[in-house]
Amino acid sequence: MEKRFKQITTDYLEGKSDQTQDKVVEDFIRRMNQRGISLEQVTSDRKRKAKIYNAIISKTKVKSKSSKGFYQFALVGVLMIASALFYFLSSPVDSTHIYETTSVERTIILSDQTKVTLSAHSKIVVDKDYNESNRQVSLQGKAFFNVTPNKKLAFIVTTRDLQTKVLGTSFTVDEQTTTSLVDVQSGKVQVMATNGEESVILKQNQKAYYHNNKLQKKDASNQIISSLNQAMNMKNASFKFWSLALQQEFDVVIESSNNKLKYIKITGDYRNSSLSDILNSFCFIHNLTYQINGKTVTIK
Repeated sequence: MEKRFKQITTDYLEGKSDQTQDKVVEDFIRRMNQRGISLEQVTSDRKRKAKIYNAIISKTKVKSKSSKGFYQFALVGVLMIASALFYFLSSPVDSTHIYETTSVERTIILSDQTKVTLSAHSKIVVDKDYNESNRQVSLQGKAFFNVTPNKKLAFIVTTRDLQTKVLGTSFTVDEQTTTSLVDVQSGKVQVMATNGEESVILKQNQKAYYHNNKLQKKDASNQIISSLNQAMNMKNASFKFWSLALQQEFDVVIESSNNKLKYIKITGDYRNSSLSDILNSFCFIHNLTYQINGKTVTIK
């Protein structure tokens, strides 16, 4: 049966199948795509398999005695296709499932009803054990995810640079040539660099950027937000340590000609904060002012 199915598929692709066979195969594929039904969903639902099988059979009934020979011939061919499809759908899926787009975006409904809008020229791979022992997918390109809540199984999207982990939310992941982006529309997600060295927590209207091996967080006004790095939670830190930490977090240069800064001690939790909030707090406490010119911060 499997060999026959492969032969039918080859005939169809090479244009050797007849019109009746073409219509059955194309209708089957079209309806699967329109309804966003994946093979994982079909193989786990006996009623759906039976419905597909019966629908194929019902479309090939003999309608007149005068053309009995022709219809019998067509029926034999279609029955073989239907049987092969039923055999194929009844077999367990033992590999990952891949969805790809060309120039048009596509909406995919996963087996847990999570909705994925896959942008043009993108690709998503769904783990073979999805919604059983995990909810893991990998992405190349860009996609919007509206994730069905599941407290037991976190939804995880892995790209070249980032791993995004959620329990239930909506967000966009965009893997570009040199930059990766995660943009949260609702809920809360954890974004980790795939090298395991950095992570940030994003809430609604916050974004994470990964560029030049650095993960940065931005708020709704596009200001960079500091990470949860413990080094940003300071106690009796020197000005030199404080300025170096900010330079690393925000990719800026901090300058000052005020010699008194060498002797001050700085205590404060500067995690999950914008550069302007940190500078405003620091300068208020120490009666200072600052000026930002491009990527240079001057403290007076």
